[in-house]
Amino acid sequence: MENLKLKKCKHEKIFTIILPLLIILTCNCSNAKKNKGSNEVKQSKTETFMSAKINGVNFYSDNPTYLKIGDFISIKGKSKDKTEIIRLQIRYDNSSTTYTVDKKTNNKGNMIYTYNKEHWITSKHRGEGAIILTEKGGYLIGEFSFTGDSGSNTKQITDGKFKVKMKK
Repeated sequence: MENLKLKKCKHEKIFTIILPLLIILTCNCSNAKKNKGSNEVKQSKTETFMSAKINGVNFYSDNPTYLKIGDFISIKGKSKDKTEIIRLQIRYDNSSTTYTVDKKTNNKGNMIYTYNKEHWITSKHRGEGAIILTEKGGYLIGEFSFTGDSGSNTKQITDGKFKVKMKK
């Protein structure tokens, strides 16, 4: 009987340690999911846009998204038929300047063009590109171009422009 009480006592101790940890982890994960969307800024279709040329062919998004997490920003434009996406992710230091992304820089960031789930990427590992960012009246305005590399071929993304509303 005493042996049974000892086993029960060990299980209760383990249970009292694990249960609070599970509750804390569950709450933190739940809050992270809730907060993820709170950093995204709603955009106006009449005032915001993203445009570019993909190997000379026009790309346009009238509803790009802007997301800021810490010192990283993410701007994403999706074509009307949702087959094409341009995503720019840059460590932004809140200054109007040119940011370069290529093998020579250690700048954390990337530029990605996606077509039907195939990705052409520019990062510190492959491809090259630049983005010029300017803040004006609560908006982030940018110009960009990059050579995206899929590993088997490249795409030229040129004449890129966007205007997105920033979080206040």
